[in-house]
Order: sequence, then structure tokens, then C-alpha cells
Amino acid sequence: MSTNSSSAAKTWRITAYVMLSLSFIVFLLQRTSWALFDTVFEVCIFHIPAFFSALIYLKIRWGL
Repeated sequence: MSTNSSSAAKTWRITAYVMLSLSFIVFLLQRTSWALFDTVFEVCIFHIPAFFSALIYLKIRWGL
């Protein structure tokens, strides 16, 4: 893996961790105590981008 590829993988790993954490926190808040967002908005803004950032990271990391 080249240096540029390692840098891209590191950046996407951090992005995936942040997005997945944010998605998880919003999911828990919406379901337990504080429903701020509409479900469609929640999915489109938090969950779909988190899924794709993790997918991109896995594709770069393991060459899927």
C-alpha cells in the first residue's frame, strides 16, 4: 500500500468512525428520549452517509 493510499485509508477510517458514532447516537436519542428529527430526515442525513463512508473505507482498506 503506498503512502497516498495509506493516507486516504486513514482519512476514510476517521470519517467512518465519526459518521457511524454520530449515526448511532442520533439513533439512540431518537428511539429513547428525544425525537428531534423526522425519520426520513434522520435516515438521509445520518444513516445513509455513515453507511457509505464505512463502505468506502472498507473498499480502500481491503480492496473490495
